[in-house]
Formats: sequence, structure tokens, C-alpha cells
Amino acid sequence: MDHLLQTLLNLPDIRRFHVAKAYRDCADVVRKQEVKRLKQTLSPTDYEAQVKGTLWLFRKPWAVLTESERQRLEQVFDLAPNLRTAHVMREVLTAIFDQAQTKAQVTNWFQAWREFVTLQAI
Repeated sequence: MDHLLQTLLNLPDIRRFHVAKAYRDCADVVRKQEVKRLKQTLSPTDYEAQVKGTLWLFRKPWAVLTESERQRLEQVFDLAPNLRTAHVMREVLTAIFDQAQTKAQVTNWFQAWREFVTLQAI
């Protein structure tokens, strides 16, 4: 993980895009697992009403979601807490990358993020 941190700190912006894509893809893996689980555990009617069609809501940044989109996503998060955790982790890491910071600040934020991720059970 320390090697990853050093790599991230030295990447030009174009490469940071690829790193962001990679961690967003990881969040999508969790989303796929949880959607599959929900499809198996919910009735078809409940799945259609509560889960189907939430892919783009999950992928959108929280800040740009409308109130109704947030409510819909919260319903899915209530059914799949791991999905909420993956979404939060993705949003926090994106915020770290989006802020103009010194290498020391990025290091501190990334280490705190890494500790948070390590404590999660997903």
C-alpha cells in the first residue's frame, strides 16, 4: 500500500484518471455483488421497484444527485450496507484527488482513507 501511495503522489493528472477509474471499478465490483445478492433474496416485484435501474445513480457523485435520486439510492443502501460503504469510500477518495494539496496532505489523507478501508468488512 505504501508503494501505491508513492506512485499516486508522483502521477501526472492523466495517470490519475486511470487510478480513479481503477478504484471506481472496484466500487462497481461491490455494486455487482450486492445487486446479484439482492436479486436472489428479494421478490421480483421488490427487486424491480427498489434496485433495478440504480446503476447510474450509484456511479454519479453524491453532490450532483437530485433529492429523489438520493432517496432512491438510500433505499438500496438500506438493503445493501456494503454498497453504501463502497460508495462512501469512492466519494472520499475522489475528494482527496480533486483537492489541490501538498504531497504531505495527500499522504495524510490517503493514509486515513486506507485505515478506514482496512476497517471495513467488504
